[in-house]
Amino acid sequence: MFRSAVCCACVVAASAHAGPRVAFQPIEDGTSGLFCKFPHAISADGFVVVGEASRFGAGFQRPSRWAFAEGFEILSDVPPSAFGGHASGISPSGDAIVGHWNGVSGETHPFLWTDSGVTPLPVEQSSGGQVPYAVGDGGAFSVGSGWISDQFRAVGWVDAGLIGPIADRSGVGTAISDDGSRVVGALADSAASNAWFPALIEGGTHRFLFGAPTEAGYATDLSADGAVVVGSVGLFGSGRRAFRWTEATGPVLLGLPSGEHNESEAWATSDEGDLIVGRRWEVRGSSVIERRAAIWTSDGAYHDLADYLEKHAVDTLGWTLTDCRAVSADGRTIVGAGIDADRIERAWIAVVPHPDACSSADISRPFGRLDFFDLARFLNAYAAHHPDGDFASPDGVFDFHDVSVFLAELTAGCRRSARRR
Repeated sequence: MFRSAVCCACVVAASAHAGPRVAFQPIEDGTSGLFCKFPHAISADGFVVVGEASRFGAGFQRPSRWAFAEGFEILSDVPPSAFGGHASGISPSGDAIVGHWNGVSGETHPFLWTDSGVTPLPVEQSSGGQVPYAVGDGGAFSVGSGWISDQFRAVGWVDAGLIGPIADRSGVGTAISDDGSRVVGALADSAASNAWFPALIEGGTHRFLFGAPTEAGYATDLSADGAVVVGSVGLFGSGRRAFRWTEATGPVLLGLPSGEHNESEAWATSDEGDLIVGRRWEVRGSSVIERRAAIWTSDGAYHDLADYLEKHAVDTLGWTLTDCRAVSADGRTIVGAGIDADRIERAWIAVVPHPDACSSADISRPFGRLDFFDLARFLNAYAAHHPDGDFASPDGVFDFHDVSVFLAELTAGCRRSARRR
């Protein structure tokens, strides 16, 4: 395994005024030349991002783990001749990561990473191989998809052992609840069909989130307890639309700006389902003319992420933000992809305020009040070099001034009412 010898040398842009912590930066290491080409997942605390690493001036892609304080780690011993690869899922605590790399002959090599190293995950290679997308704490269980008996199936692993299909028809497993009891993804409407529909798998059975399987699409993520599911469906005459599902409401389409040509996808949700991230685009004829990183709040309202950051006086460094891919448990740390000022497509990470925050020190659930959880979050963020710990001035330097300013804000109490946007 390779670990960069220096911390990530990034420029952090953030608001200078008093208020909830807000920041934006590329995911890169200026010393080694490594950067994240595309992010796929983030730990619950927002400290660790997984995806695929590249190097400026080179075309390779490698499964990678990136942390604010540690920089990049290449997760699997991928041979130079391999045809790319990426890390696709991280457990809530960040102690387990799954991903894969592809051999020159097309074979798939999935792996599980933990603190003890990289473990190859077993596959049915004769069928074409399988790829994991999500993993639980400790690597005890993971889900994904792949070819089994000439059919593309949702599959699972338990304790790094392949248990095979987890549904009786073709499909894919994309995400799993924290306790492993619920899996979401997409399944065919019959054993003989190849059309897939948003679905939930639980206790060995499945159900379609839109009732009768009439709207083709995917469920892409679910909240920590599995109560909130997000994804997207293709609506006849209306294009693709992001949705949010609960037992009480059923599927609810998420908001979009006015205009008949707007479409959207939701990729991930916070642990309570109160912030959803994805993308929105505009279609003219057969062409996509605008792609924008999008967030939706608990009421389903749409927000353009770039506009949201600009409203909080954050400099996005000349980037065009095109996609939000993952979000931390509290909904405040978001990763995505965009096009930088040099027209290179790569990954970024942003920290945004929660709508219910009552102070710049209100950085942890429950929002709207100041308590021990905010102090604990600050101390953990300070140790991890996360922007929540860079409090005195957002300069990337973590020292006693950050501690003293945070404690002053904490003891000053709440200064604003909740639900400011």
